[in-house]
Amino acid sequence: VPHQIFRMGSQQEGRKRPIKVIFGNSHDAKQVLRNARSLKGTRFQHVFIRPSLTTEERRKQWEERQKRRQTQQAVTPLIIRGGQLVRKADRKNGEHVKILHGQGPSNGQGPPNIQALETHG
Repeated sequence: VPHQIFRMGSQQEGRKRPIKVIFGNSHDAKQVLRNARSLKGTRFQHVFIRPSLTTEERRKQWEERQKRRQTQQAVTPLIIRGGQLVRKADRKNGEHVKILHGQGPSNGQGPPNIQALETHG
């Protein structure tokens, strides 16, 4: 059950503001995040639910997405899960591979050097 609900930011013409929902306990918040994908294919498919992130966490995730775009890793279905860049789950066996990587080439161009792959399933 939500404890508090409010709109964030200031009102501007033509711009939608996010709604922040604060739950009384972490269990309820995690349950909402887990069930967020059930909105796909419904009249609420335009609603996006994400955990609250600090400015630093948002910046790091933005940098990871930019790095993926620049190195053309978007060909491999990668997502950010738990603050880590991981390959998207294989839907058939429920397994995903965590990609542990270094800094990449010293010039900052090209994909990162993959040091290890960790399989979770």
